[in-house]
Order: sequence, then C-alpha cells, then structure tokens
Amino acid sequence: MIESLLALIPSILLITDSHGVGAFGREVEDALRKIPGAQVETYAIGGAIPDSFFDGFESGCIYTAHTDNQTPPAPRWCRKGPAPLMSEVLHGDPQGQSVVIALGTNLLWGVGHPGGWERAKASLWRMASYAREHAERCYWIGPPDMRVVSKANLAQLYTLLAELPCELIDSRAVAQYPATGGDGCHYGGDPEMDRLGADWGKGVAAKLLEKVSQIQH
Repeated sequence: MIESLLALIPSILLITDSHGVGAFGREVEDALRKIPGAQVETYAIGGAIPDSFFDGFESGCIYTAHTDNQTPPAPRWCRKGPAPLMSEVLHGDPQGQSVVIALGTNLLWGVGHPGGWERAKASLWRMASYAREHAERCYWIGPPDMRVVSKANLAQLYTLLAELPCELIDSRAVAQYPATGGDGCHYGGDPEMDRLGADWGKGVAAKLLEKVSQIQH
C-alpha cells in the first residue's frame, strides 16, 4: 500500500500542537515520511489553536522539522519561538500538496466562556478554509480522549470538526486516557504515557494512510 502512495502525496505539511512534540507526533511523522518520495514538513507548536498560525503566536515549546524518507528527522526537543504563518508554509500551487492538521485540544479551554464555541468554530474554519484553498487534500486529526475535558465538550468539538472541509480522523477510537497518571491531557512525560502517546499516533497514522490509499486519480 505504501508504495502506491508515491504519486498521491509528494509534499505533506503536518500542523499540530504540543501533542506533536511527543510520541504521538513522532509516530505520525514517521508514518508519513515512510511514504516513498514524501517530503514532510512538521510544525508542532505548544499551546496552539488554529488562529495561532495566522496571528503570530509565541510559544514556549515548538518543534519543527523538514524530512524525507532518506533523511532522519530532527531530535524532538522544545525551544521558544513563534508559530509560523500559514502564508509562509503553505502557498502557491495546491497541486500535490497535502495538509495534515492535529489541532483543537487548546480550543477546549475557552469554550466555557461567553462566545467560546463561536470563537472555536471561527478558528477551525479559518484554518480549514485556508488549507482547502492552498492544498490538494486536507486531513484533520481530532483531539484524543482526555481526563481534564468533559466528554460532552469533546463531542461538541467533534461535531464542529465534522462540518469542516477536511477528512476527519477521530482519535477517540484509538486513545483512552488513564484514570490516573500524567497531567490529564498530555500523552507523554513518563514511559507509560509515552507508550499511550505512541499507540495513539500509530492508530491515527493507520487511519490516515487508509484514507490516502482510497484516493483515485
């Protein structure tokens, strides 16, 4: 299956939040860069929401990499810096360009405030609309199960994600947060949480590659 994807995704932009810095991001990035000929550009920005990639958001933890299946990825470590602007990392001819977005978790911290859901919806559509305009294909990986977020709010967010013009991958089916351990959100920080993060990444990567393999040219 992997070999058949060469002509489908020559260039891949992976946009994510702090989950992408850890084991989840490593597994998704590794799966994408194993596609023969694929060029994978990754931006994992701690604390990011979709608006962060338009508004010059400054993060205390970012990981960036540009790799192909011949070049090992960069070490996964945090540094301070700004989120890249979408106009800088995605522009020009959309032919042959795919975008994989794994954002949404940080939007959940604001939905309890007045107008929170409206702002979340606007932020999601801002990113998805730009991606659809400037890329041939768009895939959105939804947030995983988390202990610090109510299942009702997570379900409501998924309702918004399902309306976007991107192929949706539901992380809840492949990631279950433990009753204890970690900080209730991040899938990393100790060996067991790293294992859960890796399982989540492998699960969504398999779903992503399955969707890509169904493209008919």
